[in-house]
Amino acid sequence: MTERLLISQSSLLWRTAVWSEDRLLEYREEPRGQHPVVGSIYRGRVDRILDSLNALSVDYGGSSPGFLPLDEISSESFSVLGRSAGIPASFKKGQEVLVQVQRPARGSKGARLTSKFSLPGRYWVFLPCAASEILVSKKLGDREFRTRIREIFTPILEGSGGLVLRSVATLDSMEELEKELQALRTRWAEIQSLGPSLKTGEPVYHDLQLPYRALREQVSKDCSEILVDDISLLDSIKESIHGRYGSLCGMMRLAAGTQPLFDEYPVDSQLARATQRKVLLPSGGSLVFDETEAMAVVDVNAGRPDEKDAPHFHTNMEAAAELGVQLRLRDITGIVVVDFINMKGSRDRRRIEDAVRDSLRKDPVKTQVYGMTELYLLQIVRSGGRRQTYSRSQESCLLCNGRGSLPSFEAEGLRALHQSERLLMRKDVSGVELFAAEDLLESLSSGLSGAMKILSEKYKKRIVLSAGPDYHSREYRIRAMHGFEPPQTTGQ
Repeated sequence: MTERLLISQSSLLWRTAVWSEDRLLEYREEPRGQHPVVGSIYRGRVDRILDSLNALSVDYGGSSPGFLPLDEISSESFSVLGRSAGIPASFKKGQEVLVQVQRPARGSKGARLTSKFSLPGRYWVFLPCAASEILVSKKLGDREFRTRIREIFTPILEGSGGLVLRSVATLDSMEELEKELQALRTRWAEIQSLGPSLKTGEPVYHDLQLPYRALREQVSKDCSEILVDDISLLDSIKESIHGRYGSLCGMMRLAAGTQPLFDEYPVDSQLARATQRKVLLPSGGSLVFDETEAMAVVDVNAGRPDEKDAPHFHTNMEAAAELGVQLRLRDITGIVVVDFINMKGSRDRRRIEDAVRDSLRKDPVKTQVYGMTELYLLQIVRSGGRRQTYSRSQESCLLCNGRGSLPSFEAEGLRALHQSERLLMRKDVSGVELFAAEDLLESLSSGLSGAMKILSEKYKKRIVLSAGPDYHSREYRIRAMHGFEPPQTTGQ
């Protein structure tokens, strides 16, 4: 299955997409002029000691302190800043430490930090704080082949730091492999020399911006072409990779279509599908996505649940095939729990598990699929820490606070009248004025008019409804009135 990498530049955004045949597989966007936070390294200062969590709260220059687990601390994070080698036996508030952002801040959670640094390239990931050994991606072949590769590359370890050989690497590009490794080691030397001279919160190293990072992360072995829609960006990318990635230079083309690149390949229309909570399947079934702070939950629904002999296995197979695309497109990482439709027999369960693994096979992010339970729940762990594109384009609803639902007008109106009654019971109160949006006032004056009459007659006091143009549909405020005080607004 042939893939294309699409790179688009506008005045405000960089956008990249992986396109295969007639399908969008992956999408990312990033504001121009901003450096990525994830992967960047900062000089930080210990803000708090979190003994109960075995972690440090570190001010690294973000909007809120980050979270640094103690088992993610390396001696290099202190020695680079001029401290003595080794990890301190105890930490103190105000102590300075070098940190790398693993996962961005999200909601009430601060960024996750590490000081076991990693510098990724297209072929290698250089781990300057790790043991001197070579790890090989399992996607490169069987155990015997990976062992042979480790033997070939062991002489280049140089006794400092570890290396991970990525799945896109081939033995045909030995010259490119060596050049990239030397560039990664040079970058680490620059970080070591720059760290001591900076102030707390300043970046020691920024990861690449999106168009250049896409060549590293989004070009797989199946990619046959890289299309760029801006000649200046194309020239800049070629200049930056010239001499190191000759194979990529040969794949790059200027998009010469008569219409914009992301219209020629209908990226936006398919992207809109990935922002919907419910994704329809060909047979009429659906996938429903919900995210909590701890995990993502995917519910597989049958198209016609009223039929006794519904083809549940067929719907589950469709869901398994779509799942890999949606997880990658939505950039969902962490724990994912999928609730499949009940089936008969363990054989069908195993076939669904295999189908899920097949759909995730070409995912560049490391994934692990656990066996399906007797309740037809399948657990997936998708590693990675970015989750930036989708989460940045979405925010929690101000009306429902992310719950996905609102109380009915009747329920909210009854709650407002209940609170009004508590004021009407007071002897110093002659009435209440209830401010709300037109929709809620309509519900009170029509459907709940009987309840209002009961309260008014019971306490022999006024209930005045006043329109509040700045209130959303379920918001209200109640004001106690005293004596012959008139309403603040013209009421009903």
